[in-house]
Amino acid sequence: MILRLLGPLGALGCSTVCVGPDCADALPAASAVAHRGLPLFGSSDATVDAWASWDGAVTDGSEWRLASDGEVLLVGMPDVGQVARLPLREGSGDALPLQRWAAPDSALGASLAVADLDADGRWDLVVGGPRWDLERGAVAVIYDAAATGSDSALQDVATTLLTGPTSGDGLGNALAVCADRTGDGRPELLVGASRLSGLPEVPDLAGGVFYITSEALAAAKGTSAIVDHATVWWADQVGAAAGTSVSCAADATTDGLPDLFIGAPFHGSDTTTGDQGRVWIVDEAESTTLDAASRTTIDGPGASAWAGEALVSWEDATGPRLAIATPGASDGAGGVYVVDPRSARSGAISALVHIDDPDGLTRHLGRGLTAGDLDADGTFELVLGAPDFQLGRDGYDTGRAWVWSGSTLATLRGNQPLADAGFRVDGDDAFQRVGARPVVVDLDPDELGADLLLPLRAPAQP
Repeated sequence: MILRLLGPLGALGCSTVCVGPDCADALPAASAVAHRGLPLFGSSDATVDAWASWDGAVTDGSEWRLASDGEVLLVGMPDVGQVARLPLREGSGDALPLQRWAAPDSALGASLAVADLDADGRWDLVVGGPRWDLERGAVAVIYDAAATGSDSALQDVATTLLTGPTSGDGLGNALAVCADRTGDGRPELLVGASRLSGLPEVPDLAGGVFYITSEALAAAKGTSAIVDHATVWWADQVGAAAGTSVSCAADATTDGLPDLFIGAPFHGSDTTTGDQGRVWIVDEAESTTLDAASRTTIDGPGASAWAGEALVSWEDATGPRLAIATPGASDGAGGVYVVDPRSARSGAISALVHIDDPDGLTRHLGRGLTAGDLDADGTFELVLGAPDFQLGRDGYDTGRAWVWSGSTLATLRGNQPLADAGFRVDGDDAFQRVGARPVVVDLDPDELGADLLLPLRAPAQP
C-alpha cells in the first residue's frame, strides 16, 4: 500500500489517497448504475454517464447483486445478509429501500431473482444464502413479496426455505429461474451448491446443482431439506466446484423446452487439464453425476482456464446461444466463447466466436457476463465484464465492461479481438470493479431498447 500526499503542507496539514493494491477498503460501500442501451458505440463513464444511480451506505455492504423484471429492482447484499427493493427512478441519489429482508451471517442475496413462480400475477422473490446455518446454505422463496412489509426477517416471511444437505455445502451461491419445462405454465428453479460434499456419492467440494420443478416447489412449504424436493446432479471430481454458474434460457435439443447449463471452473485434474473447467448441457435425468446426466460436456481450452466460472444462455432472432467465460485463460487475461448449443460436441470447446485480448492487457475477462437486447433489433447484445481490469499504474480493479452488438456478433466467426467491441463502460476509480455481475433489463419501457445495470464498489457516503 502506498500513501500519496496531496496538497500543500502547512497549517491545514495534508490529505492522503491510497493508491496501492491493498486499498480496497477505501471503497467500503456500493452503488448501482443504469446505462441506456443506445447508442452502442464509443465509451461511457460508469457513473458520470449513467441515467440513474442508487448509492448505498456502508451498512449496505460493498458487494451487490442486482435483479429486476423491469418493474421491480432488487439488490442482494450478501456481505451483510440482506436483500433490498429499491425505487425505480431517474437521476442519482441514496439507495433508500422500499422493502428489506434480512438474515444476518447467511450471505443472503448472493444469488437472487424476481419472478412469478405461482402464476398469480404477483412477483415473488427467490434468494440464495450460501452461508446459512454453518454454510450448509439455503434458498428461500417469498411469494407475493410486495405484501411482506417494509422490514422483515427472512424466516418470518419466507413461504419456502430449502436447506443444503450438510454444513459447508454452500447451497444458493447461484440460481436461475427457468421457463416452464413441465407444461403447467409455471417456471422451474436451478440452484447451485458449488461446495457440495455432503451426499454419500459426492467427492469433497465437487459441487453440484439442484433442479426443482414447479410442482415440487409448490408442495415444499416451510423449512425442509432441498434433497427431499429436487433432482441433484454433481461433479465426479474433487474440488470441481460444479454449480458455480447456472443458466437455462436456450433450447439445445430443439424440443421446445429450455435446457440446463452448468459450469464447474475447477474441473480437470492433471498438468494439462487442471482447472480447465467444464460446462454440462443437461436435458433431463434422474439424480446422478453430471457426466452421466448431460447430453454434452464442454471442456475449457487448457489448464487454469476456469471455463464455466460464468455462463449466459439466450435465444434471439439468430437462434439459441451459450456464452462461456474462461477468465483464467491466456495467463489470466481471460476470454469468452460463444457456442451454438444445438451443434456443440463433447470435448474441447469449439465455438462460433472466441473473444479475447491478444495484447493481454485485461485481467480475467468474462468474470462478468450477461446478454440482452439493448437496441431492440431482435438480437441480443453480449456484455463482457473484467472487474479486475487495472487502469493505469494505480487503477487496481477499476474494471471495465464491453458490449458486442448482437447483429454484429451474428456475422462473426473465429477469433475476435476485444478492441473491436462496439461499446464499453469505463470505471472512474480504483477498486470500483466495473463489469462484475452486469444485468440487462428494460427499466424504462418508453425508451427504445433495454438498459445495462452495473453494480459498483463505492466510497462511503458523507
